[in-house]
Amino acid sequence: MPLWRGLGADPSRPRRSPTLPVVADHGYGAQGGQGGYGPTGYGPTGYGNYGYGPPSQTIPPVNKPGLSGLLERLGDRVARRAEPRLGIALAGVGMLMILVGIVSWAGEQAAPETERAGDSDTTLGVLLSLAVVGAGYVLLLRFRRGPLATAGVVASAVGVPVLLAFATFDPTTSQSTDAYFVLPFSIDVIAWFSLAVWLVTFARIPGAAGRMFYLGTSAFVLWLYVLEKAEEGAVGYLATLPFTLLYYPFVTEFGDEPELPDPGTIGGLSLIFGIGYYAGAMALDRRGHRGAATPLVVAGFVTTALAIAHLAGDLEAFGTGIALIIIGTVLAIYGALSGRRFTTWIWAAGSGLGVLLIVGDLFEDSVAGFGVTAILLGAGVVVAAHFLTQRFAEPDEMEPGRSTFERRHPTPFPGTVGLPVGVGAPTGPGPATPWSGHAAYPPTAPAPAAGEAVPPPPPPPPPPPPPPPPSGPPPIG
Repeated sequence: MPLWRGLGADPSRPRRSPTLPVVADHGYGAQGGQGGYGPTGYGPTGYGNYGYGPPSQTIPPVNKPGLSGLLERLGDRVARRAEPRLGIALAGVGMLMILVGIVSWAGEQAAPETERAGDSDTTLGVLLSLAVVGAGYVLLLRFRRGPLATAGVVASAVGVPVLLAFATFDPTTSQSTDAYFVLPFSIDVIAWFSLAVWLVTFARIPGAAGRMFYLGTSAFVLWLYVLEKAEEGAVGYLATLPFTLLYYPFVTEFGDEPELPDPGTIGGLSLIFGIGYYAGAMALDRRGHRGAATPLVVAGFVTTALAIAHLAGDLEAFGTGIALIIIGTVLAIYGALSGRRFTTWIWAAGSGLGVLLIVGDLFEDSVAGFGVTAILLGAGVVVAAHFLTQRFAEPDEMEPGRSTFERRHPTPFPGTVGLPVGVGAPTGPGPATPWSGHAAYPPTAPAPAAGEAVPPPPPPPPPPPPPPPPSGPPPIG
């Protein structure tokens, strides 16, 4: 036997680079063995370097056009949600603390107690925020995963609007309008420049590509920008909303009523954005892009909840209840079908709140009537939930995966409740089995009698014999 065949090398053939894969050069495919007599006698699947496997082929990658192709190229972060990790969370919070410190320290120098723009100095804020953004991108390029990479994401995402806010700061802006709270910097520059930087980073920058934090911040900034253009001072109003809820009644008591944005405009536009974000999340979930759908779900919840709250004054209690029932039911079903816990629970609770609002409006003058009706309706909801689970075979909460609903059909045979019609009918001697008589399954053998030994299963088939060695010398050249 030639020595080169036993060693898997042919001295008459040119030497190949060790960095390149060794494949068959004569049409016998890359599945041939890589050298001599392997575990099966003649290489893994063939005979030395001249295996007779399938022909070697190079399949070029398929690059889908448009958004779908971009999302597939971004990797696992688009397909699945990242798991919660303590180190990751702490790193993100730490970077947010750094940015808050920069805003506090540099903001004091940028906004002195004067109305003249010339007396403000934003140099410190610009330099510090620029350093944070640059450090964020350095961390992303150096560390692709882990806490430091997360700190880089937060720095590069949140640091950009902070930098632009210091760069466009003008303390006289809020003095030129009667709106409630106009932020003293350019909303146009911050919104458009931030969106451009975030989307390019999300799609192109190594280490940051596919990070959903950029997609979530883009969704929120786009919504806030549209609200600000429709109602001046909307961003400042929403940014200080908890304080406004306490401050506004106190101020109006003394006759100094500030001009708040129109709640109908805020609610209507927010509802449009909420529906759009949820629709986009549903489309991404159907295509298997659960990770990309998550930031849209978060933005959709915030915008939809604020929309309902701001429209409640015009809809009144009954109309708000109807809106909560419709929106809550649809989104709770979507959450269950997509395996999203928070969406399912929060919008199921929203549906219940809508029912209570309607009952409260109908029994406005009777507390007892409201209580008794709420008890009866609550019991009805519990019974309906049980019927839904039994009738449509929704999986148990401890089974992994999303909810599925498959209608069950009752059968007249005992022990076969929930099986398709016709399943469980006896087909011969012996008791009925779950799949006896079903068209898609063979008849089952009779069950063994009491005390009868159960025959052992048949042995597995023997493995195929190894292929014979080649009869002639391998081809040369």
